[in-house]
Amino acid sequence: MNLKTEITKIHYNKDAKGLLVKLLDFASLFYGIGSGFKNFLYDKNILKPKKVDAFVISVGNLTTGGVGKTPVVAEIAKYLINKGEKVAIVSRGYGGKLSNKNINVISDGEKVYYDAQMAGDEPFWLAENAARQLGSQAAKSGQAPSLDGERICGRTERSESGLRKDGAYCGEATNAELLEQRANSRQGWDGVISTVNSENSQEQHTDTVLSPYCPTAISPNHNSPHPNPPHPGREQCQSAIVITSKNRYNASKYAIEHFGATYIILDDGFQHRKLHRDLDIVLADSEKMFGREKLLPAGPLREGFEAFKRIDKLVIVSKNTDHTRAEKLAKIMGKKMNVPPFVCKTEPDIVYNIKTGEILPKDAEVTAICAIGQPEQFYAFLKDYKIKETVTFDDHHKYEENEIPEGTIITTEKDAVKMKDFSRNDIYALKLKTVIDVEGLIG
Repeated sequence: MNLKTEITKIHYNKDAKGLLVKLLDFASLFYGIGSGFKNFLYDKNILKPKKVDAFVISVGNLTTGGVGKTPVVAEIAKYLINKGEKVAIVSRGYGGKLSNKNINVISDGEKVYYDAQMAGDEPFWLAENAARQLGSQAAKSGQAPSLDGERICGRTERSESGLRKDGAYCGEATNAELLEQRANSRQGWDGVISTVNSENSQEQHTDTVLSPYCPTAISPNHNSPHPNPPHPGREQCQSAIVITSKNRYNASKYAIEHFGATYIILDDGFQHRKLHRDLDIVLADSEKMFGREKLLPAGPLREGFEAFKRIDKLVIVSKNTDHTRAEKLAKIMGKKMNVPPFVCKTEPDIVYNIKTGEILPKDAEVTAICAIGQPEQFYAFLKDYKIKETVTFDDHHKYEENEIPEGTIITTEKDAVKMKDFSRNDIYALKLKTVIDVEGLIG
């Protein structure tokens, strides 16, 4: 067990004792000074948030770890898109290989440009769902958009005109030149080549283009196309733009200026006070709540309880199939904080094969694997299966195929996006259904 895992256990153990606990308690004093001073500057208008020309919704939480923000972000985006709004989701892109010092367009609402390794598992999950209408036609351009020479990162080892070895598009080469360079070398974003068949043309032909993500793709290690499997979750977040960047303000401006975004959703944005928001939604875990109620690194709190005054809407995420506790907590916390409370009910839906879409029969013997902030709920949701072993990795772990045990595997959809290119065919993902009053939440 590594140190990070041990510290996470301490965060939620109010009876924790020992030398490590004392050291963490001491260190949290300095964290509190820094966090408190930053909030003081914003509260007194010494530092002022920047505004953009769109309605900004922040979805965040007070604690570290997996509370369940991503499904809520997806539900909000889906609701707004169905209302005819142009929605952009802006994330920091934690866990991805793309540098978040740049503005990275993971999806423009029509095409997905990067895999989970590059984009980060959560942004990719949102982007993949956003691209469900891609069908069998890959992007003809094969080129992610760029902003004034800032790179929208791809991966290549080439260093010819317009390319750096780290994958930057320097603006010296045209899109056509970049495409030709990649086609000649049969390299590109992870070596993925898409085959586009134009069946409606008078003269049938096949164009080979490179795209970071293709619904129908040929890998250099395969001889025939293999379409992406049916994806039971692809109705979520359809047509949402997904952008990752450390600079949420510049990323939001980019979404507005280049895609006409009318709504910006900040994924995990509560502590990012540099960008003005019109609505601050904060989520809390119904089972773990605020743990030891101490600041990092002694506890899970990112800032003190004085942050309650900035919350516009509170969501208690039910981490149980019995939602009674969550409903009671929502009433108590809503009254205590004087904010409208909501309950997000997350329940298991189906378990499907990530390549074929086949549903896994109940009572099957499985190994459960995940790399999420709070794995206990995931394992509890698999009560209809015979779990012979659970394997837990650190949050945002980057999987290698040789790490996966033999036998039938069940993982989360967040983890599954990092396993979809594995050669084996016995990996299944648990699809969850999220029930929340979105109209009331953002109304």
